[in-house]
Amino acid sequence: MVRACSVCGLPLPEGARFCPNCGAAAGPLVETEERKMVTVLFTDLVDSTGLAQRFDAERARDLLGRFFDAASEELIALRGRPEKFIGDAVMAVFGLPHVHEDDALRAVRAGLAIRERVRRLGESLGMVPPLEVRTGIETGEAAVGRSPTGQLLVTGPVVNTAARLQAAAQVGQVLVGQTTYLLTKASVAYGRPRRVRAKGFDVGLEAYGVEDLTPRSARRTIPFVGRAGEQAILGQSLGVASTTGRPVLVTVAGEAGIGKSRLADELAAGVSAAVLILRGQAQAHTDTATFSPAAAIVGDVAGIRARDDPEVIRGRLRELAERTSGDGAAARLTQRLLLLFGLTESRDETAFVPEVQAGFISVIDGLARDHPVLLIFEDVHTLKAPMLDLIERLGVHGQGPRRALIVALARGELLEDRPAWGAVGGNSVLIRLEALSRDESVQLARHAGGGRIDELEATEIAERAGGNPFFIIETTGMLMPAVAGADGRGTRTVPPTVQAVVSARIDALPPRLRDLARHASVFKYAFDLSELTVVDPGATAEELAQLEDCEVVVRDPQPGDPQRWRLRHSTLKDVVYASLPKRERLRLHELVAGYLQAAGHPSLAADHLELAAFAAIDLDPNDRSVPDRAADALLVAGDRARRRMESRTAIDRYERSLALAGAEERWQVREARVLAGKGESHYWLGEYSAATLALTRAVELGEKHDDAFALALALRFLGDVAINFEADGFVRVDPRITLEVSLVLLKL
Repeated sequence: MVRACSVCGLPLPEGARFCPNCGAAAGPLVETEERKMVTVLFTDLVDSTGLAQRFDAERARDLLGRFFDAASEELIALRGRPEKFIGDAVMAVFGLPHVHEDDALRAVRAGLAIRERVRRLGESLGMVPPLEVRTGIETGEAAVGRSPTGQLLVTGPVVNTAARLQAAAQVGQVLVGQTTYLLTKASVAYGRPRRVRAKGFDVGLEAYGVEDLTPRSARRTIPFVGRAGEQAILGQSLGVASTTGRPVLVTVAGEAGIGKSRLADELAAGVSAAVLILRGQAQAHTDTATFSPAAAIVGDVAGIRARDDPEVIRGRLRELAERTSGDGAAARLTQRLLLLFGLTESRDETAFVPEVQAGFISVIDGLARDHPVLLIFEDVHTLKAPMLDLIERLGVHGQGPRRALIVALARGELLEDRPAWGAVGGNSVLIRLEALSRDESVQLARHAGGGRIDELEATEIAERAGGNPFFIIETTGMLMPAVAGADGRGTRTVPPTVQAVVSARIDALPPRLRDLARHASVFKYAFDLSELTVVDPGATAEELAQLEDCEVVVRDPQPGDPQRWRLRHSTLKDVVYASLPKRERLRLHELVAGYLQAAGHPSLAADHLELAAFAAIDLDPNDRSVPDRAADALLVAGDRARRRMESRTAIDRYERSLALAGAEERWQVREARVLAGKGESHYWLGEYSAATLALTRAVELGEKHDDAFALALALRFLGDVAINFEADGFVRVDPRITLEVSLVLLKL
């Protein structure tokens, strides 16, 4: 059916928003896309009319522009969205495009931040009387749609209420409505309520003046300072991937604490609701340490929980495969995904790496075919080569559209180890996060201090921190005793290093929470309450909540049940772990290793036994019981990786086993097998010289201790090297070994 213009009657082209003949609107100018619970903020300059009369028109305009810029910066830093600039007022909305549980609290904090920022602006300009604002805030349901120009519009009673509250606010006051008050009263100190008579409302409005934020809420809503350019690059990269269907790999590199994770979090918080956000974080319940980030993403998309039984996992992976691939490919994709969870029926372990990589890419292609996907991988510098290869392959355009932005967060070691990182893809971007400027550092210190850090302290912190946001936030936290759980006594001295700051904060915790934090530091990845009770039987959810308030642990962003936690930052984890006595490290790692072994995760158990062995050797170098158990476990883990063709991972496990084996003169059968497996792994990587060295030593030990397995494995690959590569000049094999290989081949 052809539509006709309601004004001139001529036919309208399909999809037209305006009549090409007369210009009349072809339909409603504003359509409601959805209804959402949002928080609306209005703020305006006090006595702007008087300012216009006192100042030259150009100076007044410049002042107004600087006010708009300052207000916008503070709003955006707290995930607010400036919507309108009306005269001398700013309207902003919190809760777009995504609703967050702390939107109302962030709006209150933004109101206070704008007030302080405008006062400093007035002081810098030497203005008398001081420059002030009035702010009104309310939360409620609103209709969200777009104007003909594409601008997002928010309408509803909540907008009118916030505007009336702003008009009723006193000079310098932040006035909130009843719903915002109910949502934030546990985190904000309010004055006595008052009733406001508002134009257009039949009854007065309940209003509450903001007095202050509690230390806890101030710390939980620290604004994002600086990084506007980096945010723009990420936003543009997502736009390119969404519109062209070609994936973009963005690597964010920088030192620990420089803000890589926070940058990714802010990106995720601000993208459209149509963007699927997937986080690749290592998890302890997957079947492969190498591909743990990929398994976490697949588990998230499929709805798999940590304690689901195998049949449930199979069913959910089958559903995911059917959803993301064609009918003919679903069965094959299901088998590939089952590899990530150790449930495959295939006995061919040599195809593990390519099968897992192909399966994961198929899932992402299915998800990103029609809608944009944001993938965030953290601590990429710690990942194994096959997982790094997979991340790079995600950034290469395939046969069909892949509307994916892949964000890899890493320290500089990644680029040192892989100088050609990202070069295989057409769309690859590198963002090197540098230190914050001095002004940005001072601004962050003010915000992180929640108004409890004076200007001199903020400046000292900024100078001492060297522009590292984590150092700044930790230092301000130490200077706020109510946050850290201290008694508030003592001098406020800024320690010289971030490690000293973290140590001071941990020492200030109550003894029970300090012990719990130390026990939690032994986990390599996130943990739930039941796992924490393995190392601390008395741990409770209430204590974890207290550690969360003290900024020691955070809730794991990966969805799932039960709730999981992790220590808030790698630097914090390192400092807390370092405070554990070595005898306690030994005990705790053995407990975790036993738990993981019983749960069917031998490779992860080997990692913990290795850490236990380090402590045991320092305590008593003559006691070989724990180091030998760890070396055995690492041999098993290495063999598992070797059979799966995870050659680089296998070499790493084997070398760590040898490091725990002690002096070479005591090496026996275990070490012969370790060297044979290591040699095979080097062989498959084309590292024939390294393979020959390891295999030759394995033959020597195998002969000495009469181990047929080590001899068979080592001689097999030495023979291949001798036959296929020695003649080409790649390596030289000991003639005695060559003769022995020939004799073995003749017997075959």
